Amino acid sequence: MKAIVAALMAGSDVEKKAPRPIWLATQWTLFDCLRISLLSCIVVYWTFGLYTSCYHAFITRFGSERWFFIATTVAIHESLYYGFNAFLWWLSRSEAADAHRLPRQDHQQPSAQLVRKTLMQSAVSHWLVQPLSLYLLYPILASRMTISPQPLSFISLATVAAQFAASVLINDARTPLVTSSLFEPGTFPGFPP
Repeated sequence: MKAIVAALMAGSDVEKKAPRPIWLATQWTLFDCLRISLLSCIVVYWTFGLYTSCYHAFITRFGSERWFFIATTVAIHESLYYGFNAFLWWLSRSEAADAHRLPRQDHQQPSAQLVRKTLMQSAVSHWLVQPLSLYLLYPILASRMTISPQPLSFISLATVAAQFAASVLINDARTPLVTSSLFEPGTFPGFPP
């Protein structure tokens, strides 16, 4: 890692490697599908009881499936968002990551004003726009999905696994196709190939 960073900083070319064979990328994509599908089934299985009890308690107290949908979607999204970003913030200040950190000049660090602006935009997006969008989209989403807990079975876990596998396949196929199309000759006429 240090050799690559030193070579980049010195402006010299880093040795280019041949692209990986297509079968290796396909093998990795299929492994990724299997891994994510199995993990999603495990998470659904472990959290189903909690979801069911929260659903019944919320509906009993507030009586609105729409607000339950909004509250759980926001809670899941925000816990992942803030949890992951807290980990990245901790990592940026941790001595354990110093060996892997790219060197930065003072002008490359974000200013306090930029950080405040970003946090403000994030707060507006996450705490105003997201709940309002979910509230407005609820009728469309509710017509396509079931929010109330259904009995958990092998069939429903298989459906969860298949849906996650399909999303991973679409994402893993889309990314290299879009990226490679950007580098086709003629995509950006002002730049030489």
